[in-house]
Amino acid sequence: MIEALQTFLEGKGYTNIYLDMLPAAERQTDVISLFEWDHTLGAINDGTGVHYIQLQVRRGSYAEAKAVCTALFVLLDSGTEETVLNLTPEVFCIARPRRAPVKMDAGNDYTTFYYELALWGRNVGGMQFMGKKYLKGFANLGMLPVTENTSAAYKVTGEIKKFPGARSCSPTDNREDFSIPGDDGIYDSGAEWQSTDLVITVNEMSLELLAFIGGVDVEDVVDELEEGVFDNPPELAITFSALMGTGGYRLYRYYAAKCTGYSVSHTTKGDNNDAQTYELNFNCKPREIDGKVRGTKDVDKGTALTWLETIPALPAVDPGP
Repeated sequence: MIEALQTFLEGKGYTNIYLDMLPAAERQTDVISLFEWDHTLGAINDGTGVHYIQLQVRRGSYAEAKAVCTALFVLLDSGTEETVLNLTPEVFCIARPRRAPVKMDAGNDYTTFYYELALWGRNVGGMQFMGKKYLKGFANLGMLPVTENTSAAYKVTGEIKKFPGARSCSPTDNREDFSIPGDDGIYDSGAEWQSTDLVITVNEMSLELLAFIGGVDVEDVVDELEEGVFDNPPELAITFSALMGTGGYRLYRYYAAKCTGYSVSHTTKGDNNDAQTYELNFNCKPREIDGKVRGTKDVDKGTALTWLETIPALPAVDPGP
């Protein structure tokens, strides 16, 4: 896997890349070293596994070492959508950073930064990734009201509201950089997660659904909706599915989200018969009881998607004898 990663980085213009070794600083200053410090097989023996990689960057100055390491941190990240990285024509993977860039050591004329990441892929047949799990769809968008979200309990009640005509969902994680000084340098640095923004587009929105996400009393809506500055958007759980190349689905749950606004652009009818889509904006926070933001589950083709429609309460309710 690190050989494929080396090839990928060389294709991006990086040079002097070493595998499982770091040359002495007096011999070579500008280097990148890749170390595979652990490797675990999947729970199901399908040839997949996780490769845990430490990536070290040494440069002649603190600023350059940090900048290069940070650039690699951004490059080798599949993101919340788990975008597949094509390392070589034969090797694919999903990359997840495990630790942000941190200063490792320094000398009179060099500084070394490192960060850690996990690469998930296939380890047989030329280490090919189980590529059929790429995502190619977005559907089954639904929302449920969160009736309790405290440090003591989390509860979702009521029936799921389905949103027809789902077109796209774009999550963006909001992170705040931090830097801790120490030993006449940077003792530690990284980025702390703050929240996740979701931008969802759909083909249609009934007045009832607009009232539901906006905090308007749905019982007051028949064929007219009045929205005002005092409307209080409720906390919602958002669920949806993404079709995989296997024919199965990757299912998603965002546990606590609030609508921060919506928009629709009205244009005159012309040769383009496409719908005037609604853009729904949500800000997602964690469940307070356990700090979880979202859940993800893969299911096989033909499996019922009931996982999307019911979210267990926390702490778990004892069903009794």
